[in-house]
Amino acid sequence: RTLLRTAFSRSLVPSARLSQTRQFRSSLFMLDKTEDPENTQNEKQTEDQTDNRADQEKNQETNEAKQQKDQETKEAKKEEPKLTPEEELQANIKATEKAVAEAKQQYVLSIADVENARKQTKHKVELTKEREINHFASTLLNFNDNLQSLVDTANPEHPEPAKELKRLYDGVKTTKEHLEKAFSAQDIVEDNPEGKPFDPRHHNAMFQIPYFEGATPNHVGQVINSGYTIKSRVLRTANVGVFGAKPQ
Repeated sequence: RTLLRTAFSRSLVPSARLSQTRQFRSSLFMLDKTEDPENTQNEKQTEDQTDNRADQEKNQETNEAKQQKDQETKEAKKEEPKLTPEEELQANIKATEKAVAEAKQQYVLSIADVENARKQTKHKVELTKEREINHFASTLLNFNDNLQSLVDTANPEHPEPAKELKRLYDGVKTTKEHLEKAFSAQDIVEDNPEGKPFDPRHHNAMFQIPYFEGATPNHVGQVINSGYTIKSRVLRTANVGVFGAKPQ
């Protein structure tokens, strides 16, 4: 093929060489595409042999590295001095003591964390109680101011006693409203159980009222002092008189 290229290029004049060269290259390309299938098969076999050889070399290197590592492990085990039973026992004791010390340290840290959490919770509860008490005390200030004003302005020798009494009554009523607002702010509710069934959890029986026609036995017939609840808990039981049972 090389001889054909050389002879062809020499036989052409410079002006026609370019077009003829292109045609010749096309012919060579067709020759390359129509090469002997046997050569192609041989080349493929050669490539497969090369790949197989590379795989074998890689596997061989892997096996050699594994054998070398196993050998190093065996040599390291051989270099370790063999412990006597006493030395092995001492080593186990030291390992156990180390584990116990670590567990103890962890236990101490856990106890410290729990104690810190307890102190923080207690402090928060105390602050909350203090804020609630301060808030309730502040709501009572208006009640105290109005009550003090009534005491200071009361005139027992007023020329018109009825008018003075009416003024005092209005002042006391306004003062009571301030007290009720303070109670409401703290969710304090009055419990007047008159006519209700007697409940020992909320009522304190001071005396028994003899049965009479129309009375309901074991019901509250008279309230001496109202009871109070705060946030649905009993703040004070009501002092009451209870109707007795109907005579047989």
